Amino acid sequence: MMATDSQGDDWQPDWAKELLPEIRRVLDSDEFIQMPDHYEINDYAIMKRFCFRWPEEALREELLDSIRGTGAFRRFRNLVENRGIEKDWYRFRDDALREIARDFLEEENIPYIDDNAG
Repeated sequence: MMATDSQGDDWQPDWAKELLPEIRRVLDSDEFIQMPDHYEINDYAIMKRFCFRWPEEALREELLDSIRGTGAFRRFRNLVENRGIEKDWYRFRDDALREIARDFLEEENIPYIDDNAG
């Protein structure tokens, strides 16, 4: 079922209408802060650091070649899968994202609790 505006036009689903008051409360409040978005999290830089830290020179060069030019993300993902190093990549990426979260929270004076620690 769709909600209607003051002119009677259908313009949004009921679930959206139910969420709008909460969304407005969050946007108008000083209690909430904006999390980093995908523009602030540089996935390419994370991939590049992973490549440079790979211990085996031949694979390191192959990884670096995969991230050059158009289609870098797809080529990198395919290479990581084909070489069987997905777990290494995802662990590295998770650690990098955890570090970004830690830094962000520290800047905002918000305690960071690592549920994955020990």
